[in-house]
Amino acid sequence: MIQAYLRSLGSTGTRYLKYAKYAGTFASALTTSYSGYKVYNQYDSGGFANVSLRDSSDFAVCVTGLTTTALVSLGIVSNPVGWAIGAGVLVYGASIIIYDIITET
Repeated sequence: MIQAYLRSLGSTGTRYLKYAKYAGTFASALTTSYSGYKVYNQYDSGGFANVSLRDSSDFAVCVTGLTTTALVSLGIVSNPVGWAIGAGVLVYGASIIIYDIITET
């Protein structure tokens, strides 16, 4: 079924899907780096007491998402495991966005 869908996209559509996959991984690596940078700077300026729970949670979720992407790509874990972890990361991200919208004044 997937093969038939990819054939219907043609070579251009298939190329776009490949670029989108790499762009998503790049964006994930970028946000993980940014979150890690924030946590490091907070720790550096005041120790563990100064590290924000939100920033450390963001970093942990980003690392989990990137690690899962790598493990699925290497074939170490199966796609359903990746989907389950991806769903958890999606729920976390959506809940953070909703929380920010609700608490923004």
